[in-house]
Amino acid sequence: MRGGGEDCGDRDGAEHQERAEDAKAETEITEGSVSGDDIKFVENLNYDGMALKITYTGKISGNEIKFTRQVGDIAKEEITAKREPASASSPEPQTRRRGGQAIVLAADDKPAFPVATNSCREAAVAEGVHPVVVFTPGLTATFTDYTFLMEDLASRGYIVVAVNHTYEATAVEFSDGRLVRSVVGSHLGGTVPRSPREARFAVDARLKDLKFVLRQLARLNAVRQGPLARKLDLSRIVVAGHSLGGLTALLVNQSDPRVKGAILLDPVLAEVLPGTTNKPILLLGADRKEWTASECSLWRNLQGPRLAVSLQGTEHVALSDWIWLVKDAVKTGPMGPQKTMSAVRDYIGAFLDANLRGEQADPLLAGASLNYPDAGVTVQGQSLCGKPVESATVPVHPQR
Repeated sequence: MRGGGEDCGDRDGAEHQERAEDAKAETEITEGSVSGDDIKFVENLNYDGMALKITYTGKISGNEIKFTRQVGDIAKEEITAKREPASASSPEPQTRRRGGQAIVLAADDKPAFPVATNSCREAAVAEGVHPVVVFTPGLTATFTDYTFLMEDLASRGYIVVAVNHTYEATAVEFSDGRLVRSVVGSHLGGTVPRSPREARFAVDARLKDLKFVLRQLARLNAVRQGPLARKLDLSRIVVAGHSLGGLTALLVNQSDPRVKGAILLDPVLAEVLPGTTNKPILLLGADRKEWTASECSLWRNLQGPRLAVSLQGTEHVALSDWIWLVKDAVKTGPMGPQKTMSAVRDYIGAFLDANLRGEQADPLLAGASLNYPDAGVTVQGQSLCGKPVESATVPVHPQR
């Protein structure tokens, strides 16, 4: 959780993610056996009524055990457990995945430009009550992967709650100290799930997570003492999400009356979407030459405030912290990484200020901007589809 509005000063503390007792999680290791060099065991997981069986079969060879990890009937991956030497003369390159493509980070890789964060632990929350943004990340991503955006929203006076999703993030810690690992792969390496069945499993767990988070926010706001006591404006909650998180944000926005709008960052949308909504929706896409059929259908169903922005030349992962962590690995179009980050922050901030706080609309919401000429903007009364997305060549508003 991050709250905005006050300087961090010299305060320090611990950042926690809670899972209450009412979200029951159980894990049990069964059917374990070792025969010669062969090893097998089964892990049975149960989270909030959702059961999953994970089977590990492996073979010991020297200082390695090579496992096949079968997650129910939805995912399968190969794992090698290896005993590493106590020290090494030089660090090995790290491999991370961007979608289906592996990126190798050498030990001397530098950020795209100097990275300076502004977060600190146990920061004081500014006086008054604050609107809330709940953030759901991309598939297998974690709640720390969007710092450039979370910090900016906090600085604008929003309390931001970023979620690690159960069975999907590398590990999620429950309130009793147990760690629940990812069962669908990891963007840090290994197989990332692609099938519709795997996506449905992930979305189902995500929706349960968000329902739990919303209950917890009400509890934290109601206690007599605590950093968030009476600081949350629970009448003004928006859910934002990137990639599969965009679909998650849309679904919870449609189904939960506590949520008053959604921010969809380059969302992965289903073919069949929820019906019409009067709640405000921002659709921010990466390099849309033309919008997809699902996005066009969604746009037609938006009866309330709506805005669509396409950042031309920008790739999917540029809407996460990849934009500033890896040199030359992420495309950001003609605007470059710094201005692209500013565009993401400013369009989201302006949309929230106008539609959650009721402030006067920023000129960014009315059309093209001189400061962001490579952002294609579609506003309330315009059609999203029917012609290719074009960046503005003649700015409408010279400010911002």
